[in-house]
Amino acid sequence: IDVANNYAYTVDENQEIFNVIDVSDVNNLSIVGTLEYGTDPQDVVVSGNYAYLLEYGTAIGSIDVSDPMDPTDMDFFDELGGGANGFALAGNYLYVVDDLSNDLRIVDISNPLSLSLTGSLTVGDFPTAVAASGDYAYVVDSDSDDLKVINVSNPASPMLIGSLPIGD
Repeated sequence: IDVANNYAYTVDENQEIFNVIDVSDVNNLSIVGTLEYGTDPQDVVVSGNYAYLLEYGTAIGSIDVSDPMDPTDMDFFDELGGGANGFALAGNYLYVVDDLSNDLRIVDISNPLSLSLTGSLTVGDFPTAVAASGDYAYVVDSDSDDLKVINVSNPASPMLIGSLPIGD
């Protein structure tokens, strides 16, 4: 789920549906837009007039939500490696962790009509979660039980700069 501008954006993995929900009146919530979407959408983030969906393991899709009642497919990026299981948005980039390739992949979303891979970095044996802020991405690796800090100031060449054991 993500919330922006009085709308909540959700995905239904089982029915493969993207929903736009009007939350401007919390006592009168309503689904105002839907879009049948791909294979197993598992997560969503919103930036401006676009929503980005992570399909289980394989792809990212961009959706124009400028008209919440008529969400529209824009692009489909399928170069994630098969094990994508989490993503985060910061600026013009999506940061995706992939537990099959053990990579952090950085996807440029500056043109929602043409998503592209900018850079990647092998980050551990089982990266499971990612957050991003400013020039840094933070990855939790459940195999090494640590938090990794990655400098992404140059998205084409991310660099691991440190880690901290955080336990199971």
